[in-house]
Amino acid sequence: MAPGWRKHFASVLGVSRTCYYIHPKRQQSRDNEAIQVLLKAHEEHPFYGVKRLALHLGWSENKTRRLRSKAGLVIERATKRRRVRALKPQIPIPANVIKQYAVFKDEARPWGGMSYEPMTQQSIWVQDYSGPRCQYQ
Repeated sequence: MAPGWRKHFASVLGVSRTCYYIHPKRQQSRDNEAIQVLLKAHEEHPFYGVKRLALHLGWSENKTRRLRSKAGLVIERATKRRRVRALKPQIPIPANVIKQYAVFKDEARPWGGMSYEPMTQQSIWVQDYSGPRCQYQ
């Protein structure tokens, strides 16, 4: 027969040329057995991904991925907890009165810290540390 006859017949039949070839039966039977093993492992560890399943079964990642897709397995993802937003405080936080007395230790390096030496009023200290108290029961 002339070269390209498989391509010609496949185009006449309206199918892919690769569908013309016979797939080996031995590989299919091995895959079916391996899929059963994979399903058992998936029942034991439903959140394992491809890498962990491959390590657990002693297979390569490619084989595990191929069989997992062939079996139609979908790995469930653990649901993430929703963040609980902090409630607004019932007592308003007092304003920072000390900040107006703060001076940079070194103006060229503001990240070097603050100095509170100009602060001389005692009422500031009382106001800063006499905020609302927690009541423990």
